[in-house]
Amino acid sequence: EGVWLPPEVAITLLQMYGIPVATTLSATSAKGAAQAAKKLGLPVVMKVRSSTIIHKTDVGGIILGLSSLRKVEQAFNSIVARLKELGREKEMEGVVLQSMASGGQEVILGMSQDPVFGPLVMVGLGGIQVEMIKDVAFFLHPLTDLEPDRMLHQLKSLPMLTGWRGSCPRDVDALKEVLLRFSALIEDFPEIDQIEINPLVVFDEGKGCTAVDARVLVKALTETE
Repeated sequence: EGVWLPPEVAITLLQMYGIPVATTLSATSAKGAAQAAKKLGLPVVMKVRSSTIIHKTDVGGIILGLSSLRKVEQAFNSIVARLKELGREKEMEGVVLQSMASGGQEVILGMSQDPVFGPLVMVGLGGIQVEMIKDVAFFLHPLTDLEPDRMLHQLKSLPMLTGWRGSCPRDVDALKEVLLRFSALIEDFPEIDQIEINPLVVFDEGKGCTAVDARVLVKALTETE
């Protein structure tokens, strides 16, 4: 067992290690959400804020492309209504809002603890694609400068990043740099039990990448600690 960090704390942790992140604000009311959206600039994406709802799309907890403050307020109310229908309204801690990260290829980065080998770093296609395609690569932590390239070359879907059927190549160098920074973060925080960035949006070559969503599970303290 452990504790899931609040989403804005998880995003801040990535920022501390130089991983580019989408600007994120939180709100606990429809009016507060509209004020946050005004600060960010439209359009925005809204996501339910909850430490227990892991797959937000399954409960209608992600609404994209909100292009007016009225739509932002309506989106907040629709998430509340949907969770009430499911009997899960008590799990809602509010919402988070972000500027829309348009275009780019979604990638997932993760780390889980193996009982034999310790931390394993994972990379693969992100968003809902990771569950459909299951094309991911694992490597023992910590990563050296050579490992990100080796990991990416294990992916059957690598052409979607390097350019496929005339599509523009993505910023693979920026992705490799994020993998190394991700590994450094894991090295410095042994109390992290699981961490996932999903999605990390990798833009066209030379345009970098942005972490849009992150989850961090911190190990529970034992009595001796």
